Amino acid sequence: MELRHLKYFVTVAEELNFTKAASRLNMSQPPLSQQIKQLENSIGVKLLERSNRTVELTDAGRAFLEKAYKILIDIEKAREYTRKIYKGEKGQLSIGFTDSALYDLIPIIQSYQSVNTEVDITMHQMSTVDQLKALQEEEIHIGFICTPIQKSNLHIIPIRKQKFVAVLPKSHKLAQSDSPINIQELVDDTFIVTPRKVSPVYYDTVMSIFHKMSFVPKLTITAHISTAVIALVSSGLGIALIPSSMKNLQIASVVFKELDFSPTIETSVVWRFNEKSHIVNSIVTLLKQYIAENTSKHR
Repeated sequence: MELRHLKYFVTVAEELNFTKAASRLNMSQPPLSQQIKQLENSIGVKLLERSNRTVELTDAGRAFLEKAYKILIDIEKAREYTRKIYKGEKGQLSIGFTDSALYDLIPIIQSYQSVNTEVDITMHQMSTVDQLKALQEEEIHIGFICTPIQKSNLHIIPIRKQKFVAVLPKSHKLAQSDSPINIQELVDDTFIVTPRKVSPVYYDTVMSIFHKMSFVPKLTITAHISTAVIALVSSGLGIALIPSSMKNLQIASVVFKELDFSPTIETSVVWRFNEKSHIVNSIVTLLKQYIAENTSKHR
């Protein structure tokens, strides 16, 4: 029994007329009758009662018709599922992101999901270092990281550069100042930073700020994620320099202050050179469009 036998049988069962069924199938009646006989022989039971004027389903034919419908529907579902997988319209997408990349990631995910409703997205908040490892081990498909990085086996597209801002507790003496802060004014403060092994780009950028300003922090406390850094600031344990997108957190007990110079940190999207997933290709296409539109707006 072959798939075509099922299609032929269903058509004849629906029409109960070989001439009309043959017309629907764009074939002549004799070959259709022969195909139905082959089907009955392969099953070993009679499915249709034929006379000169009528065609009727046998009890076995009615039972087989129900199963034939189910088989054909399941096959069509399998075909559609496979097509969607191939086109990147269905499947799973795993994304890593740093704190500072979150607010670029949100509109991209919203736009992507509005079109690709059958793609399951899993998001993992991870440091740049952890994302690079996860990409290498194929635990995530795409990452939003701080750059530059030394990796030759990854596609890298810069998304944007962010200025650093100072985050202070509301009780800080400079919290109500209307002027940008000179970092020398913070010489007596404890700085909260992310360790270099967690975020080398962030750590090196902050340290270069201190170096350029001939500034040595009085004391530092380390915290592994930006939200923890801000939480420590809000509790009055110190101050921090963070990417400006973190101002979106809007924590009531801290204030974000501009600096009187403009150090920046770059956010980029990365994925493997050998990535073959059509889902990744589809979101990369959207990312390129998003970056182009935002670059145009900025200009």
